[in-house]
Amino acid sequence: RGKTRAAAPTTTTPEMIAALRRYDAFFALMLPGESIVTMPGAFGMQNPGVLFSAPDSLDAFKARVGAEVAKQLRTAQTTGEKIFELLPHLGVDGLVLNPFGPGITRTFGMGEL
Repeated sequence: RGKTRAAAPTTTTPEMIAALRRYDAFFALMLPGESIVTMPGAFGMQNPGVLFSAPDSLDAFKARVGAEVAKQLRTAQTTGEKIFELLPHLGVDGLVLNPFGPGITRTFGMGEL
């Protein structure tokens, strides 16, 4: 397991949340049984769900977890609206966007979403 990166120090704004809701090209990794991949204990949260804004971020995560784990995961493309609709049912306490880059890693606690 690789070390997580530090999340970008930003204040979550209503505009940022609105942009997440409008984004139509998120990727999520699904475990067998159709639950979202999480990173227990990462970024100060108990069980944040993991989302990716681009294929290269998804690939960076898969490289970190290794081929044996990655082959057990299913990639799903989804929209921000769908993620926000499902959030209360995912068993997560927040989201981590692009946890291993490239690009900016952002975290969102449930209270921000």
